[in-house]
Amino acid sequence: MDYLRKASVLLGFYLNLNWLCLASAIKVPGSEVINLGHKSAAWKPAMHLSVNLSSISSIISHFEFRTFDPEGIIFYGDTKEGHDWFVLSLRDGIPEVQIGKANMLVSVKGGPRLNDGAWHKLELRSEGKYVVVEINHKAELVVGMESDQTEEVLTGKLRLALGGMLVDQKKLLHSFHPQMDGCIRAANWLNISTVWDTEPTWKPSPCFQEIKKGSYFPGSGSAVFNTSDLPGVETEEQGVTIEVFGSWHGTLLSLQSQDFQYILPEAKGKESKALTVELKEESGSDNTADSTKLTLTLLKHSLVLNGGTELKNESIDFLSGWTEGMKLAFGGVPGLLVCDNTMTSPLIPVIVFLLMVRSQAFIIREIIVTEPVTFPCTCSGICPVVYWTRFIPSETVIAKIYTCPSEQHCGKRFSVPGDTSREDFSLTISSVVYNDAGSYRCTCNGSSVTEVKLKVLVPTVVKAFEGESVTLPCYGDTRHGVKDVTWMKAGQKVLLYTPANRSVHLSDAGLYQCLIHDESREGEPRAVSLKVE
Repeated sequence: MDYLRKASVLLGFYLNLNWLCLASAIKVPGSEVINLGHKSAAWKPAMHLSVNLSSISSIISHFEFRTFDPEGIIFYGDTKEGHDWFVLSLRDGIPEVQIGKANMLVSVKGGPRLNDGAWHKLELRSEGKYVVVEINHKAELVVGMESDQTEEVLTGKLRLALGGMLVDQKKLLHSFHPQMDGCIRAANWLNISTVWDTEPTWKPSPCFQEIKKGSYFPGSGSAVFNTSDLPGVETEEQGVTIEVFGSWHGTLLSLQSQDFQYILPEAKGKESKALTVELKEESGSDNTADSTKLTLTLLKHSLVLNGGTELKNESIDFLSGWTEGMKLAFGGVPGLLVCDNTMTSPLIPVIVFLLMVRSQAFIIREIIVTEPVTFPCTCSGICPVVYWTRFIPSETVIAKIYTCPSEQHCGKRFSVPGDTSREDFSLTISSVVYNDAGSYRCTCNGSSVTEVKLKVLVPTVVKAFEGESVTLPCYGDTRHGVKDVTWMKAGQKVLLYTPANRSVHLSDAGLYQCLIHDESREGEPRAVSLKVE
């Protein structure tokens, strides 16, 4: 996927050669931090529970959710042994609800994109004939259903599942890619204390306190990659940097090409230099931001280890070799041993980042002029210091936030309204102007954690007198894969199947957006401002 190419690649693996598969299911408390990824079967849940409907006093569940994954299943629930069911998933990063009940199928998609790597609070509740999905304390999806069939008094079991479904996926109105690489924490499920049942093959995976875009590799001792499949070199000055967090003994990594071989740590006579790195652990998740212990940087003619030149050879172009393809291995040396027998490690993960010069934005936001916008940023640690800067077209400090003592210094129209005690340093622009367009960066204790590219859209103005008919223009590339055109007003779908409006009234005035959909994503919005006199 493109976003894996453009962002850093996160590779986490357990350097333990003797891990054992769990032979029986694990019980997981509902309030635990849960990683939804790395299941053996796509549609099978990571975990599930079943409770008697008679014991439920609250049809409300809430939890915090974080992912970079644009598509996959988050939550499933059903009654009547799967005859009535509910699915919450992401499609293009946007929440989607599908419900099957009696003779009806409903699918609704809407709300903010959640695959930005920030924690979002979600609440699911039933209000009579309506199902409400609340995101960050705002009701984003309200789905109503009414059948002509006689309502029954519900009895029996209510089943819940995370990361999968308990019924055949063919029942879905719109299928999707089910596997979700995301984490859930701080959950309350129906105000009950029942624990989750996991599958026998399920293994717990950590949810790291600090994450970056990329892919997670579970591994089991040795992993080999072709560097040509990894993000390419952006500039010779920056090169390619591998950051390592964790604990290990023995061969950590090796690089091989036709011209050279490099092994870390380097063998000294008959003995191998022992390198040990301690990884800090906190509340069941690992804070990679506070535990950097080793960096290896590839420059054009040299390898730099922890700031010192480890190898220099003017006849070898390491960056060209990276682009053309070298073997990058963790936990061993390809061709010598499948896995280094001298390597031992406790059950502590080693985390490896391949850091490229970042592109201008990890997140792209398109906002209509004068509308508000919020950029996510999460920062942890003791007394963190956060800076928001706009670095394109020019370097400008927008906000400074100090937590010890608590201080905020923000530019006009800018604020950090979130709960900084819960690591939320998201930046809000109250009313976007055209000159706000550009690239923004959030740094946490000196390290960049979020980059956002803001595009400001200026609407086309259409004027009409009350009682006239009017056409709102919308142009886009319709040559390939166009499935639908959606018109939005004030964040809500407008049921106009053509851009021709009926006789307009004063209440029709406002800002409209036209979005052209293909099979994979929404098109960039076209904005039209309708003024009625």
